[in-house]
Amino acid sequence: KLITSNYEKWGQRTAMSMKNFGIWQKYSWQDYYENVKYFSLGLVSLGLEQRDVVCIIGDNEPEWFWGEFATQAAGGIVTGIFVDSIPSEVKYIAEHSDAKFAIINDQEQADKFLEIKDELPLLKKVIYWDPKGLRNYDDPILISFNEVIKLGREYEETHPGLFERNVEKGKGDDIAFIYYTSGTTGLPKGAMLTHRALITTARGFISRYPLSENDDLISNFPAAWVGDSFFATIPHLLTGARLNFPEEPETIAEDTREVEGRIQA
Repeated sequence: KLITSNYEKWGQRTAMSMKNFGIWQKYSWQDYYENVKYFSLGLVSLGLEQRDVVCIIGDNEPEWFWGEFATQAAGGIVTGIFVDSIPSEVKYIAEHSDAKFAIINDQEQADKFLEIKDELPLLKKVIYWDPKGLRNYDDPILISFNEVIKLGREYEETHPGLFERNVEKGKGDDIAFIYYTSGTTGLPKGAMLTHRALITTARGFISRYPLSENDDLISNFPAAWVGDSFFATIPHLLTGARLNFPEEPETIAEDTREVEGRIQA
């Protein structure tokens, strides 16, 4: 609902930017909305149902968050996996959460899922957004992010208004995200947070550090960590502050100076 509202309010205004090969690529609220909408419908066309879990593993990039909100728009639940997780750790979270889909960054993460997919009978598809190195992979479980968006556009033709109806069905007390602990003292444990809980905490942050659509946030915390939602992603949605993705961990300081971010989130 927040993304739809922001799209209607700000349209072509920049919502996100990502630095790639030294150049900032900008995405408007319209881009944001359309990616979320059609990816959500694409997931539904592939079999995503309400309360199904989608796990996401990858670097902080726009597709991570489009996938997150697309899942939630369809009534699904998201869980994040840290990028440095080994295959056994990925399997544990995907299995423990009963994940039906995985959204992944690149070849490195694809290799992990291909290693464990036979042990995850509930897993329907592994969706990747960076195709580099995956051209010769022919496992039918793999599908690209753009292909899912294409499926969503086709699905809307026979299911007009479905995305909007799914969004309207959503309630504040629906589970939004399952955050897993690091598991340093045993197996990771999942903490389920509702949309209301995430928004309430983020509003507390904003009350202390006021933000507006004219401000910039740097996406620095791992997206799989709850702090990213509390201090960056949800404040970004609530206020319209631009969310910026540095090119590399090593360039965060330089990239932050470039966008003149008031808060390094």
